Amino acid sequence: MSQRSFSRRSFIGNMGGLAAASKARAAENAVEQRRARALQIRNEAAGMQSQLPMPEHDVNGDEQRYQSRIANFSKGLLHNDRGEVEGQAYEDLLRAISSGKPEDFEAIPMSDPRNSRRLVNPQGGLAFDLQGADSHHLSIPPAPSLSSAEQAAEAVELYWQALARDIPFTEYDSHPLVQRAVADLNRLTGFRGPKNGVRVTVATLFRGFTTDDLAGPYVSQFLLKPIVYGMARRSSISAFTMRVQDWITSPTTTPGSAFRTACRRTNRISMSLAIDTYRPGVTWHPGCTRTCCFRPISMRAR
Repeated sequence: MSQRSFSRRSFIGNMGGLAAASKARAAENAVEQRRARALQIRNEAAGMQSQLPMPEHDVNGDEQRYQSRIANFSKGLLHNDRGEVEGQAYEDLLRAISSGKPEDFEAIPMSDPRNSRRLVNPQGGLAFDLQGADSHHLSIPPAPSLSSAEQAAEAVELYWQALARDIPFTEYDSHPLVQRAVADLNRLTGFRGPKNGVRVTVATLFRGFTTDDLAGPYVSQFLLKPIVYGMARRSSISAFTMRVQDWITSPTTTPGSAFRTACRRTNRISMSLAIDTYRPGVTWHPGCTRTCCFRPISMRAR
């Protein structure tokens, strides 16, 4: 083999190695550029978000207005025989929320001495979001006060829903009890539920409050099939509490145990949908008075 031939081959081989190394460096530079650009964008987004004005986090004043705390959240805490939260248990909850210490949350006295029923994510408000707006940069309107006309109207709606819980949705147009419910809600100045124009009708009764909730039948066909909820599989057959004592003790029992003492029905009536979404009409836990707990979202059209 000639020296000339050997040199030419060496040169070509070296050029190939240089090209491969150049491509590797280019790929590495692209990765670093992407890393730096991602950091820049995230910093800019975080900076922009931090400069937005903080919203007002209004309250309805019920916590200060009622020393018995009957209008505030107390599910799972110790309650007396009337279903009212024990004062010390509620104060311990406030203390834990104020301090943010895990040990204070662990010290909150719960209704179940075995601690099988626990508060769900009570420290969620203390966490920081790494994506989107921080939770404290968002707000929702306060629930209507317990003494307000709006809250009274929601209670009236709840009672009518309880009375009408065994009426099939297909009979709403003609059933006299439904007609009475419609007439009664139309007399309430504080009712903020769905209406057709300015009137409650049999087509809007007990529905949700967004535009699409008024479209279609009361029950989605999907509710006739089993529902996969996380690791659980929920049937369209439900069981319900029917005794006052079960209602009083429901915050002190394991989830669902108080609901297995009565009848079982398919989801063709509001009673079925209420229990499937932890809504009232059957089991309304003491202290749960938010608007969302009065109108079952499963009754909204899909």
